[in-house]
Amino acid sequence: MYIRNPIPSDPQSERQATVAALAEHVLGSAEEAREWLGQRHPLLDNLPPIEVAATDFGARQVERILHNIEYGLPV
Repeated sequence: MYIRNPIPSDPQSERQATVAALAEHVLGSAEEAREWLGQRHPLLDNLPPIEVAATDFGARQVERILHNIEYGLPV
């Protein structure tokens, strides 16, 4: 399970940290998460998920993709 960082930070960093933690949880390792977050994704206008997650809307998009992967749903 992923947990939000309790240390206050700027909203962009917090969103990206939350998405990174979710990616690690879903993909099974920090290495896999780093690789996935850094690769361009066709559903995100060919931008890397970590870049898209800089905005609130983008973070929700990346989280939706990760939750679909987690539950075996179409991405």
